[in-house]
Amino acid sequence: MARQSVTENTRLRVESISVTLVFLSMINFQQLFLTILISTLTVLIIIFSVYVFRILNELRQTLAKMNKILDDMGTITGSIAKPVSGLSDLFMGLKSGVKVFEAISRFAGKNKDEDDEEEKKDA
Repeated sequence: MARQSVTENTRLRVESISVTLVFLSMINFQQLFLTILISTLTVLIIIFSVYVFRILNELRQTLAKMNKILDDMGTITGSIAKPVSGLSDLFMGLKSGVKVFEAISRFAGKNKDEDDEEEKKDA
């Protein structure tokens, strides 16, 4: 009976050792899998980040070029607006001159009509 309990204890120890080895091999597999997974994800994130920074750099360059174009358009618009404004002022001055001339003509015409009527009354 003592011999049977020693054999059974030995068998239980062997089973627990084999279960422990299987468990350790599973942990090693899980650790290996997680290490590979984390490494792959890290590499992908680094590659993605590089592309994002390149895109942001190109966007910055594009915005700088667009800003320069808009500044040039403002300069061109200003240089065109000044002569057009000058022509507009010239035409407004001519229009005012014509109105003054018409007013003087009407005033002179009324005075001439009044003088003609007075001459007719005197004659």
